[in-house]
Amino acid sequence: PLLAPAACFVGVDVAKATIAAAITGQKSRTFVHTPDGLHALVAWVRRTCPQGELRFVAESSGVYSRYFAFLLQDLPEITVAIVDPAPNNSK
Repeated sequence: PLLAPAACFVGVDVAKATIAAAITGQKSRTFVHTPDGLHALVAWVRRTCPQGELRFVAESSGVYSRYFAFLLQDLPEITVAIVDPAPNNSK
């Protein structure tokens, strides 16, 4: 059987007005944090990673990262993870 295309991981920094995105091995880009800006971000990522699932990972930034995840959640072949940057002090 053929292997499925590898996932493409996109690190994002979500702020009130902008979204900075980075893909391994590529220059990062900044997009306006609007629905049109998010569509431009997804289009850029799909051109850069034309096959496989797109996996976006963002640091939790309250309403800004939630809005980002909300707008992307229903797009096909996209997974969004919002991670808490707080250190884990459990032992």
